[in-house]
Amino acid sequence: MKTFQKFIAEAQRHFSSRAELEKHHGGIPSSHYANNAGSTENPKWRLKPKAGGIAERERREARMNDLTSPEDRERGSKKAAKLKSAGLETHHITPLHHSAKLKASMTPSQWKEREKSDAKQGVYHGHHHKNLMGAIGQKTPEKKKKTGIYHRAGGAHELEGKTKDLYSRAISHKDILSAAHRRKLKKERESNK
Repeated sequence: MKTFQKFIAEAQRHFSSRAELEKHHGGIPSSHYANNAGSTENPKWRLKPKAGGIAERERREARMNDLTSPEDRERGSKKAAKLKSAGLETHHITPLHHSAKLKASMTPSQWKEREKSDAKQGVYHGHHHKNLMGAIGQKTPEKKKKTGIYHRAGGAHELEGKTKDLYSRAISHKDILSAAHRRKLKKERESNK
């Protein structure tokens, strides 16, 4: 029988594929879930405790509440429900952690001014309905997969990771996602000729 320390050390090991992780552990224990801590090009699959995921979701929910007024949050939740019913996953264009870090560096009055000036440029924060987009996920219908942006692997989250050093007031998350999507569609059109 393994000691607790050996179990923790094994659980923290990284694998190059989910299949390799499952083979090593003989499946995924019911108390954990598989998580890719790396990128699509350099995967680092590991086990994470489900209890930790609950704490992560609670922190995310607290960030959304802190960044979004009740009215905007309600409109955002309606849009998120609409996206889900269409088989799309909800993605925050300006990541919540980015907005939270920005807000933490400002006074409340400075943050209000920043929100106003960003909104004039089409940049929104938190769970605002204009900060939400539909992204392709596992449950997305095939016809929508042709023109949409994937949510995780090869999509919005991966692009954010690769371009996080570019984010500033001059280049918004929305502009980067839009440019990458246009480039992808252009490549597809050229390959179909």
